[in-house]
Amino acid sequence: MDAMECLKAFKFEPHTNHGGGVQGKLFFPNGYGVSIIRTPHSYGGMDMKWELAVLVGEKESYDISYNSGLTDDVVGHLSEKEVLEYVAKIKELP
Repeated sequence: MDAMECLKAFKFEPHTNHGGGVQGKLFFPNGYGVSIIRTPHSYGGMDMKWELAVLVGEKESYDISYNSGLTDDVVGHLSEKEVLEYVAKIKELP
């Protein structure tokens, strides 16, 4: 899956915080998910870059994971390719 196909898998919705923008989320069978946002106030949003958070839970009930082993906070200033790399790693978490 290339970066553009990966981004198409996200169900983007308007982001209601941070002055507008978009948010997309994906969830995986391992209990993890990923959220990416691009808003005027997200890390990198003004440069058309993505901010990513690792999620734990499922579509109906989730939190940001600060101890996934991949990140200890949100990660900003990501290109589409970097988002894809994180998504691949999140899908493989135990």
